[in-house]
Amino acid sequence: MRTLTNQQILTLNVLLFCLVTLLGCQQKSLIPGYEVLSVPASSERYITGAKWIPATGSHGLAFADVNDANGLEKMAPHNIANAEAKLTANFSEWYAAKIGLKSSKDVNLTCNNLKHHFVKDAYGLSTEGLVLWETITAESMTLEIVEDSNSVIDVDLSEDKIKKVLEGELNLNVSSEGNNTYKIKSNRRLVVAIKVVNLDRNAKGKLSSPIDLSDNSIGRPQKAELGYSVIVEGVDHFTEEAELFVMNDKFIGFTGAPYSFIGGKPCEIHQREAIGSDSDYIWDTLSIYWNPDRKKCVLSVKRQTLDIKPAKSGLKGVK
Repeated sequence: MRTLTNQQILTLNVLLFCLVTLLGCQQKSLIPGYEVLSVPASSERYITGAKWIPATGSHGLAFADVNDANGLEKMAPHNIANAEAKLTANFSEWYAAKIGLKSSKDVNLTCNNLKHHFVKDAYGLSTEGLVLWETITAESMTLEIVEDSNSVIDVDLSEDKIKKVLEGELNLNVSSEGNNTYKIKSNRRLVVAIKVVNLDRNAKGKLSSPIDLSDNSIGRPQKAELGYSVIVEGVDHFTEEAELFVMNDKFIGFTGAPYSFIGGKPCEIHQREAIGSDSDYIWDTLSIYWNPDRKKCVLSVKRQTLDIKPAKSGLKGVK
């Protein structure tokens, strides 16, 4: 019998790992681009815009402005079809198994007052790596046990049994509404689906060019890096403040705009959407380095890009 060498065993292990990884990546999500939780969680655990710790949850506060939209109107059109039913499918399976039902069809779950929470402006993010980019939440959920199926025979469907799993294991508030119907709530909104992304931030080194900020420079165009040109409109030499009219012929539809520069504080160019790039987000900041000889000041340009790539949360049971 032939014995494999250590190198051959290592190669086989690598191939097996790649195969398992490939099969895992091919598993389809209930809603493409999102991960539907197996059990709902309080929104204080999953904070939209916050840094994401794999297999654990969000960490710290949000690093960006977050917008809310009622319902699922902000979701891509191809994802909206049957989305509300898909948001509860995973939880229905989990709960049916917990209380001893044979099929999740014996559990009717609906989300009440859905909201979509998403990062409004990635430019405001001061972090990189994994971020909780979007969450879908419900104000509450309605649970109904269907007793006219053969699968519920000999299953304890008492109110105490129904509540025990939700209140004991998930720390949710449950109230009976009669007819085997229950309202599920939490102190915060319930997160039912999430989207985690990986942020890859890059910044080019500052590109610098001389700028004349003497009184004689006012009204005269001066060239800068990355296609910029500026016209000095006013200078306060004592406070080191300057008013510049900033232009860039490479920006489509940008005819120029006035910007105020205070000391060496960077000034962000708002026409970031006009900058041609393959990146998801791109923006420039301009800064002035003042010289006692105002004819020898320096104007620097720093270009930053931010690419957003889908990432897995690492949470167990998500679909």
